[in-house]
Amino acid sequence: MRRRTSSNAAGFTLLEAMIGIVILTLILANVHLVSKSGATVARSGALRSSLENELELTLDRITFALMAADEAEIEGPAPAPMPSSFVRFASVIGRDAGGNVLMSPTEQIAWAAHIDEPGGAGGKGVPGEGSGAFMEGGRVTWTENADLAETRNITWSNSVPLAYLGEVGGNAEDDNGNDLLDENGLAFARDGSQVQVFLTVERIDDRGKRQPVQRSLRIAPRN
Repeated sequence: MRRRTSSNAAGFTLLEAMIGIVILTLILANVHLVSKSGATVARSGALRSSLENELELTLDRITFALMAADEAEIEGPAPAPMPSSFVRFASVIGRDAGGNVLMSPTEQIAWAAHIDEPGGAGGKGVPGEGSGAFMEGGRVTWTENADLAETRNITWSNSVPLAYLGEVGGNAEDDNGNDLLDENGLAFARDGSQVQVFLTVERIDDRGKRQPVQRSLRIAPRN
């Protein structure tokens, strides 16, 4: 007798094998998308955390410097609506043997364009790609002996945009409702004896989107 073998017992048919491959491909593609999305979210969260730390550290440094300033020695900021991109000041550091007040060297905190960086001509900033790149703007600089030829300069933040968050530069309008006109990413204004500080820190993420953080505060000089 001839033995007849069922085709179902011979293994998968070609159609079944193709369906299995398609299903496996879809599963692997879905896993890849989920993994990529999770990595993007993680990078975005890390970038924002880095920006917030940079913002807070820069504001802390500005606060400590201005709190020690002599109010009579503060130059630059004027009452709203005209902002200043710098503040210059000196601090009382003590008295000499004759009782005369001793002042510190003149200090300055200012917004400066990235004109001395590669690709930064005209204040356009540093071109870059990938997480954390900043495309245009400037930086926060602290200068000691600001009234002398020889100075000491330290950069406190390297990621400050051309304009404060929500402001459109050059239109002479208060676009973001903070009573200032065309303020830079770092701006100062006087309000009585206090100095108002406005700061935005911003970078470009790996999707090419701007990631800004901003904060404003008031500082009362102690002297």
